[in-house]
Amino acid sequence: MIDQISQFFTTEMIYIWLNIGVIPFWLVLIVFPQSNICKYIVSSIFPILVFSAIYTYLIVLFFKSGYNFIDNFDLYKGLANLNELTF
Repeated sequence: MIDQISQFFTTEMIYIWLNIGVIPFWLVLIVFPQSNICKYIVSSIFPILVFSAIYTYLIVLFFKSGYNFIDNFDLYKGLANLNELTF
């Protein structure tokens, strides 16, 4: 059972579910902006703590796996190196 859970929750799947988990909060803010539920959710620290803990966990996993964060900025080389982006 634990093996099935660990195989399902890869880093990509955790990231997808984390981004989907924000949608109910946005819907409450859009649909019920003057309700007590919205006031409670907006002023609550619980979602912030949960989401920040999961994002911190993902960052630690990326660092442990040897992910190269510097390569993310290769897109922003400027016009001089634009020919490197062609296939």
